[in-house]
Amino acid sequence: MGVFLQDLRYASRMLLKSPGFALMAILTLAIGIGANTAIFTVLNAVLLRPLPFHDPARLMIVSESSQQFDAMSVAYQNFTDWKSQNGSFENMAMFRQRDFTLTGDRGPEHIAGREISAGFFSLLGAPLALGRDFRPEDDQEGARRDERHGRRAPLLWPWR
Repeated sequence: MGVFLQDLRYASRMLLKSPGFALMAILTLAIGIGANTAIFTVLNAVLLRPLPFHDPARLMIVSESSQQFDAMSVAYQNFTDWKSQNGSFENMAMFRQRDFTLTGDRGPEHIAGREISAGFFSLLGAPLALGRDFRPEDDQEGARRDERHGRRAPLLWPWR
């Protein structure tokens, strides 16, 4: 321990003799530690943490393709056929990209969103912060109003 303290005193004297070198050494260490922390934070969030879904290894995404498009959203009618004839999957739900226009006091605003089918959140095991999951009757065009709240069920679309 005595040798370590002697080395520490010697290092302190040398750094005090050349403050420019000491400042650069401290600055280099600070930048290196900061960059390392930032990179680890991103990698941890993207690669190392498990997906926020219940049993993500059992999830699968299926899409359709055509001669014009390599991958495209599944038509709702095809999805309902697949779901009714399903013999391989425990449960099925659908999502697809949809662009919406929100209008209000500040004028129209473009919003990128997703359409989802009934049971989507329960299939993922995602707890809802408020309200209820979509039910099969919510997937029908012209779905009934939610009797408890006197308003339309939480639909973002009528499927067509």
